[in-house]
Amino acid sequence: MSIDAEQVRGTVTRNGAPMEGAYVRVLGPSGEFVNERRTGPDGGFTLYLTEATWTLIAFGPGTPRIEQAMTVVGGGDNTISIDLGGP
Repeated sequence: MSIDAEQVRGTVTRNGAPMEGAYVRVLGPSGEFVNERRTGPDGGFTLYLTEATWTLIAFGPGTPRIEQAMTVVGGGDNTISIDLGGP
């Protein structure tokens, strides 16, 4: 973790319910792969990212891939929710 990194907390849901085991991929400002996390039982995940605009791609079994941009700001509210919908 970089000393300049900000904590990013997120939740992945499916039809509004927490989705355990979903994947969250992080692409950097230039489109390069940076990181990947799986969600916990509460659908939550934590990342440490520097101030920039990142692309998060969330997906799980039987769900579409949802791509969402997020701008991380220093000392700001760096939270995100992604709903993957349902079948």
